[in-house]
Amino acid sequence: MSDAGVQASIHKNVKTTLPRINNYINSSRFREVNLFGRLYPDSRPVVLSHWAIPGGEGAWQSWTFDQIVTQEFTPVSIGDTFGPTWTTHWFKLEFEIPEEWIGKEVRIRWGSNSEAAVWSSGGQILQ
Repeated sequence: MSDAGVQASIHKNVKTTLPRINNYINSSRFREVNLFGRLYPDSRPVVLSHWAIPGGEGAWQSWTFDQIVTQEFTPVSIGDTFGPTWTTHWFKLEFEIPEEWIGKEVRIRWGSNSEAAVWSSGGQILQ
């Protein structure tokens, strides 16, 4: 018979537990069975370009959306850095949504480690 007041302790082995968690959330390993693969089952390439508002801190306030989108955006890659601090940078993302995605939720994973807003091509803030 078991004693209802006694519980087995959970064995906490950091050397094996943390790598297992990492495999479960990793974007490249075990993708077909892990959390990342379930959340993002498919992906498509994105063409990324950039334009920095000239003038330093606060200069963004004198620019309109229509002025910004007509500027010359230059190609950038994942891993590029932008600065200095308190400057404003615009990024243009160009991609095609495949026919089989129509009607489904489409997500863009963006990690700029900064404040950011998402605009539609028509000039409306989406997020």
